[in-house]
Amino acid sequence: MRQVYAERCQVFVEAAKRSLSGKLDVAMAASGMRAIGWLKTKEKDAVVAERARAAGLEVLALSQFTRRNTQPGGLLLGFGASPPSELRRGVDVLASIL
Repeated sequence: MRQVYAERCQVFVEAAKRSLSGKLDVAMAASGMRAIGWLKTKEKDAVVAERARAAGLEVLALSQFTRRNTQPGGLLLGFGASPPSELRRGVDVLASIL
């Protein structure tokens, strides 16, 4: 399973670099199956997350986990449950709505 998740992480990172550069700064953790994407736009993360959900993506706005948000907007992005082809498509969909 580690190889499967490592491949998915690699695919996600490469797709994010290719499609999200300048729109979302993706910060990968040393381990795990999720990443944080810091918005480079001035949009509120809750608005972006809602548009992403409407487009069929499962993302969460980081602001929903705080009472007072002092950070730039961000999205919690999962990649562990999706095969590589779905990850590439999801990143492209996210790029199109940003």
